[in-house]
Amino acid sequence: MTPARKAETVDRAARASTPRPARARTTTATPATTPKTSTTEPLKNVTFYAARDLVNRVKNAQAATAKEPRGHRSFNAMVSAALMTETTRLERLYNDRKPYKAVPPGGIKRGRREIRLRDVEVDLVHESFAQRPSDTNHARGAWLATRFRPGGYDSFAEMIVGALEREASRLERAYNSRKPFPPRGSTTPTPAAEKATPSRPTKPPVTASNKRQKAQLMPPDAETEAVISGGSSRPTRAPKTVN
Repeated sequence: MTPARKAETVDRAARASTPRPARARTTTATPATTPKTSTTEPLKNVTFYAARDLVNRVKNAQAATAKEPRGHRSFNAMVSAALMTETTRLERLYNDRKPYKAVPPGGIKRGRREIRLRDVEVDLVHESFAQRPSDTNHARGAWLATRFRPGGYDSFAEMIVGALEREASRLERAYNSRKPFPPRGSTTPTPAAEKATPSRPTKPPVTASNKRQKAQLMPPDAETEAVISGGSSRPTRAPKTVN
């Protein structure tokens, strides 16, 4: 073995005997996951005062037309939809179909005292419904911009009541011949149901006495008179003359 070869062999043996340092494990840091935020705006309760008769009328209309194509599945959905429809109507009349600027609850300057429904001496009830705050602020802006216009409302609560009156009238006009719906749970048929199933007059049962009365009332013919008198029912022939 040459000296160079022998030196190479010794070097390999020395490298094999020395322990190798442990490799450091590299871990990839996973990015922190941010919690998903819901894009759905949470609902917020809106309270108002309304006449008891109107509230009952609205709830009866909603219950009777809940399964109709243009009905509402709940009282809350009916109030919210009616308020936004009234907002659209005011914008169409006075703002060239453009939405008014939304007004938050604390964005109204108190200049004069508002006329509220609870100041009127009627039987009032306290009602509430849940709606998205953006829709409520939108409707409040339409009320504030048109409260001094013809057809406007003195207060936001009166706008909600006016919207409910219009929606109840629409349902009554579409499904009950412009009449208020019967109370909830009542079995009184609506005009549409009465028209669908018309009542027919009942015929009296056929008996032997009815047949005799019918035969006595009918005028007898020539054949019947011959049988009754005892003669033959066959017509008599003229005698032949022999020339």
